[in-house]
Amino acid sequence: RQLGEGDSVYAEFRVVRIDVKQFWFMGTVNIVNSADGNPSIIVIIVDIDDWKKEQLSIEKEYKKYKRILQNIPVGVKCVQNNEDFDLDYMSPAFLSLLGYDDKDLEKMFNRKYINMVVEEDRPIVVSDVLEQVKTSNIVTLRYRSPCKDGHPIWVETISKLYPPEEDGIQRWYSSVVNITDTITDEQKDHAKDFAIRIQNASQQWGDVMFEYHFASDRIIFSENYKDLFGRNPQDDMLSETASIFPEDRQELDKAIQLMHQGIQPPLIEVRYYSENRGYFWVSILFTEPDALAGNSVSVIGRITDIDEAKKTKEELLIQSKTDGLTGILNKKSIEEEIRQSIENHKNDNSIYALCILDIDDFKGLNDTKGHVVGDYVLKEISRRLAQLSNDHVLVGRAGGDEFMIYAKLGYEFKSSDFFGRTITELLCEPISCDGEMVSISTSAGISLFPSDSQDFYNLYRLADSALYLVKAKGKANYHVTTSI
Repeated sequence: RQLGEGDSVYAEFRVVRIDVKQFWFMGTVNIVNSADGNPSIIVIIVDIDDWKKEQLSIEKEYKKYKRILQNIPVGVKCVQNNEDFDLDYMSPAFLSLLGYDDKDLEKMFNRKYINMVVEEDRPIVVSDVLEQVKTSNIVTLRYRSPCKDGHPIWVETISKLYPPEEDGIQRWYSSVVNITDTITDEQKDHAKDFAIRIQNASQQWGDVMFEYHFASDRIIFSENYKDLFGRNPQDDMLSETASIFPEDRQELDKAIQLMHQGIQPPLIEVRYYSENRGYFWVSILFTEPDALAGNSVSVIGRITDIDEAKKTKEELLIQSKTDGLTGILNKKSIEEEIRQSIENHKNDNSIYALCILDIDDFKGLNDTKGHVVGDYVLKEISRRLAQLSNDHVLVGRAGGDEFMIYAKLGYEFKSSDFFGRTITELLCEPISCDGEMVSISTSAGISLFPSDSQDFYNLYRLADSALYLVKAKGKANYHVTTSI
């Protein structure tokens, strides 16, 4: 047969010696043409007895192990130590148990073993692996795997993590047993394992605990989530993020990016939506992300209700920045705001007007009408000025009966003269106090940024000088250092 295919023949055969022992030989036959043109056959016989018997022994062992793997009620698998547990090998017994063949592993699961775990059990599997591997390279897991006919079975795996092999990859070698018929109802509720752990922590802290798994985008919350938010949680991060105030979502996005890089994010503060309370402030604290083979796979976090503390802090901040009598910015705050505006607009073409004004003969008003009326007048002046306050106009009380207004020209105020006229006319209307009409007038001095100065102190000094010039000329008017 072989001669029909070429000029060389190869054969292995046994020879029986005279003492009846059998020995393996290998023979090669080559056909060559002799000098006279007639074909000749060259035969070489080699003793391969030791090699052949070793090979047959290996084949015998292989057939034995293969038979064992195919028939024992224990599956065997080998997976890589990464977030998807990429599948290198699955024994026929395990495949048969689930009803798949080797082609299904690629077609249905992309050879990722994590996909062969029931979806809601995957976070638990990853959590258990991360927890157990901290103290041992042997891990025992219980979870459900879906069979090809659609029903899940419970399996128990005992896996050992080995050091990186020649290709640099760490692998888990595992035995797998079907425990569906032996597992108790309590054990079947395996998803409670994590919930119990975080629920204990939640009860101690009064906060909502959660675990987020990156690959599946799955998030599990402690049972007190509904107590805080008035609704049931979403089970994926994308949907859950929709409950965060839109302007605050970028804070969470930044935190998630850091976690994917294996970096623990700083504490963040965001507004969360509640069915009962609307948006309210919470803080979110994250642990350092857990990783498999250098890749971040999950993180645990804690959500704390800080709404009351946040509002108290904001109220205290507002109080520290506002004048106690009038409610507009106090002297320190208006000066800080103006300095910041000057710093931010030194390099553009914006024109600002700084107005210093006071109430004409306010001391006489206090002396004749009393401080109650005087305070009422200050409040009414502040109320009228506050009507001007917006993104382009700052209003504050500098102390006593002195006020500061800092405005960007070109919006409500087309010119510095229009600015000065608007303010003095706004404040000259009589004020009704306990049925009595109190007549008032104000004087104002105005300086301009940047033409007069790019320094707050100099702008204030120039506006103050302009104010005293008005006072010297008869009050109830305004004066601009440079008319624009």
